[in-house]
Amino acid sequence: MASKGRDSLASFLGVIVFLAGVTVIGLALWQAWQLFSLTPRDSLGLETGKPIDFGSVLQHFGQVLIRILLLVLIAGIGSTLANRGARMYASGHRPHTPDPDE
Repeated sequence: MASKGRDSLASFLGVIVFLAGVTVIGLALWQAWQLFSLTPRDSLGLETGKPIDFGSVLQHFGQVLIRILLLVLIAGIGSTLANRGARMYASGHRPHTPDPDE
């Protein structure tokens, strides 16, 4: 008769991968908080009393866009890791299957 229970290695690895994914998502949220807590003046490198250098502003704006795209990518990777970890944990459960010789 097949045993009913859990594959402890799959369950353990599933929890570890899930927690790694949640940690990556938390890192992305922390980075987003830092990015969006800056004022637009600071983000674009503008200084009071100086003329606007459009080349510098466009360069800073491009850097902000790249950081936003990287945050989206990091959050997506974290989400994928968390999803895979949950699936690994769930696959560690071995349902009872009747033995054909019974």
